[in-house]
Amino acid sequence: MISPSMSPRCHQMILLTQAEIDGELAVSEAISVASHRANCLECQTAYQVIRVMRTAVRRYAVRHGAPPALRNWLLAMSPRAMPTGRDPKEAAVEWPHSP
Repeated sequence: MISPSMSPRCHQMILLTQAEIDGELAVSEAISVASHRANCLECQTAYQVIRVMRTAVRRYAVRHGAPPALRNWLLAMSPRAMPTGRDPKEAAVEWPHSP
């Protein structure tokens, strides 16, 4: 998808396209990327490849959830759960041991 012969502008646009597809671009950036892609066959192709790959990963990738104990520990350690002034790095960590 990204080739050595690709222009630096197209290389940057393809990286931004990945962010665009993930919904991570500001509106102005998304417009700029779409405008470039409208006139660039190489970036149009890359856009289609990225969308197909994203769909395939979402459809066929195996997803594993965290075990409940780990999930609860992580949620408890998140900055949102920490009282003001407490550094999460200073919290005691007790990992369960395997039998």
